[in-house]
Amino acid sequence: MLLQAAEDFGLDLLQIYMVGDTQADIQAAINAHCKGGVLVQTSTEENVVSHDAAYNAPTLLDTAKYIVANS
Repeated sequence: MLLQAAEDFGLDLLQIYMVGDTQADIQAAINAHCKGGVLVQTSTEENVVSHDAAYNAPTLLDTAKYIVANS
């Protein structure tokens, strides 16, 4: 899906962060060669952490701050 979106919209995935709430989302970012995967922990009550994520964000606002600071 990421590769199709990149093709359809002319996106350079090497410059784009994938934001998700599961390890599968982070793995998709890795597989698509995104700039990085950011795991947001707010979608469930569980404390989800990924060692593969570029950043484990406690909230969506923290995710946005990370992306702005690292772009």
